[in-house]
Amino acid sequence: MIYYLRIMNPDVLSRTGLSWDRLRNFCAVAEAGSIVKAAGGDPVRQSLFSRQIRELEGALEVELVRRQGRGLAITEEGRRLAALVRGQMQALQDFDDECRSRPVRFSLAGSNTLLDAVFLPRFAEIRKRQPSVVWRIEHMQTKDAARALGEGQVDFALLRADAVPGRVEKRKLGSLEWVLAVPPNVAGGSGASPKALASLPLALPIGGELRAMVDEYAAKGGVRPRVVVEVDSFRQALQAAETGACAAIVPSVLMPAVAGPLRALPLPPALRSTTPYSLAWRRRLIDTRREGAAVLKALLAVIV
Repeated sequence: MIYYLRIMNPDVLSRTGLSWDRLRNFCAVAEAGSIVKAAGGDPVRQSLFSRQIRELEGALEVELVRRQGRGLAITEEGRRLAALVRGQMQALQDFDDECRSRPVRFSLAGSNTLLDAVFLPRFAEIRKRQPSVVWRIEHMQTKDAARALGEGQVDFALLRADAVPGRVEKRKLGSLEWVLAVPPNVAGGSGASPKALASLPLALPIGGELRAMVDEYAAKGGVRPRVVVEVDSFRQALQAAETGACAAIVPSVLMPAVAGPLRALPLPPALRSTTPYSLAWRRRLIDTRREGAAVLKALLAVIV
């Protein structure tokens, strides 16, 4: 007796121009954002990738890339295809790892703020619940983490609730609130008035939403914040404050980890905003990833 694989369109797998090698290389181009970067500057590989993409487009009868200036832009259909192929590649890798008794691997992306304040302080408990999992933690700007999740480049993402992309699952977990962290030797009064911002030596982010809020608040009071160090993360701002050289505006959730005697002072209403954040994941993660459902359950139980 002969058995056949039953699929909706059996001719897809037999089309000329459709192959695993072409799909894999197309994913590399989609992730790199250009043929030149994906090929590592190798002209021979650039030519190969260009030809393979044209062949894929011919086989699938859909536009996967389009010219944009001197480079290429991945179309919406191209992004969907890349996400689908990545999912299948990861499922195959999971199968191979399981057969060879290797640990399962998951990735999580997010801003430094959310990784430092939400994930890493709870890592011991996450590890306790899922001891066989190896994690890859990737710091990304919010928009980049949202795109990486939507395109299947990472398994999970910690994102501002308003930045979660469409077609993914999410669970709102909490909110970040801001406080003024002041060393004992730095006069801070009872909060950060516009006048205090002009007199307090501050550690603030180089850019971002909070920096824009502080600059606007100070400008309305006719002053400029006295920034003595610009940092990449709130963890760095807190470390600067711990030296006693300056104050810092940081998420309140970071304060319990402070080793020194910093005071957490309230901010004025104009700066006392909260930022809701969510854990987000693709639905296919639960359907295709080995231990995906168990890992998601552990994260939701611990990250609150």
